[in-house]
Amino acid sequence: GAVNILFRKEIAAAPDQQKLREEKLKEFYDKYVNPMYSASLQHVDDIIDPRKIRLTLIRALEISLNKIDELPKKKIGLTPV
Repeated sequence: GAVNILFRKEIAAAPDQQKLREEKLKEFYDKYVNPMYSASLQHVDDIIDPRKIRLTLIRALEISLNKIDELPKKKIGLTPV
């Protein structure tokens, strides 16, 4: 859908519209639909190598194992109306 909108004028002017649409779709996916693009925009915290997923998960779970969430003390309460 995005390719049809972004490249609408180019596709309409092309003699072989289907071929150009497929080329633009591949170009769009190569450029925008990958983890490196999301990481460059800081939409993700980290890109984990698939061979290191197990170690990364174990480390994260070990860190959170003894974590205690302390709720902030209530400063201002609501009075009943």
